[in-house]
Amino acid sequence: KEKEKERRAKADKLNLFVRDQAKKKGCLVYSCRTCRCALFTEKDIVSHDTGMGQESFRSHKRDTKGGKVKCTSVFTEKLAWMGECAENDGKLNCAKCEGRVGSYCWSGCQCSCGGWVCPSFQIVESKVDRNTP
Repeated sequence: KEKEKERRAKADKLNLFVRDQAKKKGCLVYSCRTCRCALFTEKDIVSHDTGMGQESFRSHKRDTKGGKVKCTSVFTEKLAWMGECAENDGKLNCAKCEGRVGSYCWSGCQCSCGGWVCPSFQIVESKVDRNTP
């Protein structure tokens, strides 16, 4: 019970810090869709080169519907709330509610657009909300 209390207190501090930084920088805040805890700002996002869409994937992983390819995730630098990330790959959980928001892989991963990001700290866009501070 004490650990839970301590974890929530750290998450509350993180929430205030991220929102304060976003106000100072005038940028968007990305927060957990479940508990609304602020996780990072748009300034923490790492851009990547867009891949060749479906041609970048093996034939069994291709989307047969076609159409324009859109990134369904954002990639960030490693942030304090993500923990040690000691393994080669693993899951990223919200600092407050511990809901899954993404994954990481030190050897890199492929975005839905076909581009590669290495190392990758991938946040699934459907798991976070974009808000103004």
